[in-house]
Amino acid sequence: MVVEGDAVRLTDNKMLERLAEAWAAKWDGRWQYEVHSGAFHHRGGAALVFSVKPTKILVFGKGKFSHTRHRF
Repeated sequence: MVVEGDAVRLTDNKMLERLAEAWAAKWDGRWQYEVHSGAFHHRGGAALVFSVKPTKILVFGKGKFSHTRHRF
């Protein structure tokens, strides 16, 4: 799957906290991030978070199935 669109950095700590909670829940608590200064922080490093509003999505098939696309 390929998603095309403009990437915008997320810096709102409240939104980042919600995302950090979602990642922790999805990955059984293995991905634990602290949020401050507009980024995820873990083990001494920072991870920037971006949002992409899709303009086009391409999905490629496997086997007897083909590919498709969707434009927004």
